[in-house]
Amino acid sequence: KRLFAINCGAIPENLLESELFGHERGAFTGADRKRQGYFELARGGTVFLDEIGDMPLALQAKLLRVLQEKKYLPLGGTETKTADVRIIAATNTDLAKEIGTGGRFRLDLYYRLNVLPIHIPPLRERPTDLNDLLQHFLQIYNNTYKVTSPCHFNQQTIDILLNYCWPGNVRQLQNLVERLILTSGGGELYPHHLPAEFHGGESVDPVIQPALTSNRAGAYAFKPGFKLNEHVRQIENDLISEALRTTGNNRNRAAKILGINRTTLVERIKKRQLS
Repeated sequence: KRLFAINCGAIPENLLESELFGHERGAFTGADRKRQGYFELARGGTVFLDEIGDMPLALQAKLLRVLQEKKYLPLGGTETKTADVRIIAATNTDLAKEIGTGGRFRLDLYYRLNVLPIHIPPLRERPTDLNDLLQHFLQIYNNTYKVTSPCHFNQQTIDILLNYCWPGNVRQLQNLVERLILTSGGGELYPHHLPAEFHGGESVDPVIQPALTSNRAGAYAFKPGFKLNEHVRQIENDLISEALRTTGNNRNRAAKILGINRTTLVERIKKRQLS
């Protein structure tokens, strides 16, 4: 059946009561007509109360009556109505603490709501969900902004995201993906595209591209005795040296630029006598 969702913290108390229980004409200033509330509209269905911890105390008492007696009275009304709905409530706060300190939440309502608790762990505690969420939001915003070259994350960037604490949970991840698509212009997303907070609060120097991608046809002359491994090693040495120079010989930041861990970088510096 029908489901109605309402954010208890985003609506003023008098309007929230009207949203839930409805009102009669003339019940308050501006009430020029009768209005059905969600408890009536959702008959046989569900009312989802988001951010229940932000509901005013006075309204909590009225909600408790609905849960206990299945009865409510619209604002300005004289006829009691019956509520036939399922209640789902959500909060990002610890309601048990809200009861114990300051009394911001009613104890009786807490236990009346707490019939079947479902704990949703924060994103940092379920890293296996991260990649699926990334792909989901990439698809949404690549389509929304009609990116010519759809954005995608390289593995080094994904590794950084997996190790991040995500204080803003899934909303923060969603906003990050949208931001990166808007600012990158499309294509592969490297670690340097990420905001500073993903690098320990420090801004990251522009990444040295891991591959030679420009249209440099004819830039190399393949002379007799050419050895690919030697040239690749020299290019790698140049990249490491440039990363060290750019970061003022800061090996942690140089490793982040190069997309490798610090231990690997130190080993290669020692082995190849780089500085």
